[in-house]
Amino acid sequence: MTVVGSNGAALHSAGKNHRAILGYLLIHSSSVVAMSKLLDKIWSGAPPRTARKMVHNAISEIRRSFGSDNNEPDFIITQSPGYRLCVDPESVDLYAFRRLVREANELVVSGDLPSASARFRAGLDLWDGDALSDLVEAGFRWPELGAIENERLAAYEAFFAAELRRGRHHQVATELDGVLAKWPSRERLGSQYMLALYRSGRQVEALEFYRGVRRRLNEQLGIAPGIKLERLHELILQHDPRLDIDPAVSMPVNGLPLF
Repeated sequence: MTVVGSNGAALHSAGKNHRAILGYLLIHSSSVVAMSKLLDKIWSGAPPRTARKMVHNAISEIRRSFGSDNNEPDFIITQSPGYRLCVDPESVDLYAFRRLVREANELVVSGDLPSASARFRAGLDLWDGDALSDLVEAGFRWPELGAIENERLAAYEAFFAAELRRGRHHQVATELDGVLAKWPSRERLGSQYMLALYRSGRQVEALEFYRGVRRRLNEQLGIAPGIKLERLHELILQHDPRLDIDPAVSMPVNGLPLF
């Protein structure tokens, strides 16, 4: 987690709990976070007797670090039953990312795929590692962090779907190779990778990828790939013409989009 002052310099909050308090308020920016919720999230449901005082002291130190000492306005407001972080949404990468993805999805609906891809790319480029990775490394396991990661993955999937509809399968295959190295179990990404390989004339690699997924799922979980991946595998074997580029559709399988 990095906080940047108005002069462009990075500001630092010392201490794991200080960063966790700031991070949790940041995730819920513009909403009041109850003191009880902070205690639960920072100490995993088992706060020490002095936890409330520790939070009060941490908030004061964060205000001093990011406030008057750096000519910044007080951005943490005390508001019953806790605190509220007041920041411009565009100054927080997470909220800028969400806006860009929302705009991109609207452009997909309107049929402007090049502009949609550009918005998706701008949003995804805001990421520099995982969300609040320093807190994850410090042992915090908040459900909100998993939800944010799913937002990022959904944006990747929507971006690659738009790119495939634009006929940019070579670029998709190259980029997905790296993305799948980080998230190998995301099945829709796997389907998009197989389709991109197939459209790039790399059918053998697409089938090898499928066999690898099938083998890994069987060995690790004792299950088979999902229906969309299975169906795509069959269509590739058949050289089905419906796999050819059609920017108007994402070919449905049992009522669900294939990619």
